Amino acid sequence: MKPRASKIASWLSAALLVGVLSTGAVALASPRGALLRNLLASSGEFRVRSQAALALGTMPAEPGAAAALRAALRDDHPAVRLAAAASLSRLGHR
Repeated sequence: MKPRASKIASWLSAALLVGVLSTGAVALASPRGALLRNLLASSGEFRVRSQAALALGTMPAEPGAAAALRAALRDDHPAVRLAAAASLSRLGHR
């Protein structure tokens, strides 16, 4: 392949990757999502867990968000269960 053709192919590959990532076709875990999942699973404060559940509900492409929210439906505190249910609904899970 000529150097110019190689450069064009490289640009096209990068553009395709950016397009795929921006459409959510490839889901990558974000540091924010990982922190929220950790807080939801392990915080001793129900207010922190419920806010983490609500925040996860705003992240539709976050891998593991739905599983973490489903697990939170079994939380001891009703506010956390309510927040998890609301977020699952917002994400389109029933």
